[in-house]
Amino acid sequence: MSNVIFDCSQFLSFSFTDGIYKHEVERFERLGMKVLLKEEISKKKLNYLRSVLQEEVLELFNQEFIGLFEDWKEEGNPPIELYNLKEELSEFQRSSR
Repeated sequence: MSNVIFDCSQFLSFSFTDGIYKHEVERFERLGMKVLLKEEISKKKLNYLRSVLQEEVLELFNQEFIGLFEDWKEEGNPPIELYNLKEELSEFQRSSR
């Protein structure tokens, strides 16, 4: 799979019928991530991941994301960017029910 790069992307995949609204994905854009809706994601990526994807898919792209893990030194003290992502993911989950 050398033609598909995943190291800067996080994928959210879920199934709910109301669709994805702009205000719901803006939370990730505020964190500095580029948000791609399913129709904007590379067909190669979607094909590669198809066995684990549900109906809706978002790709959260941040070119510096993997570096956050490389710089993380203390287990109990994650970088603020990772903490903020966790909080926004939790809020996204709550708002989509």
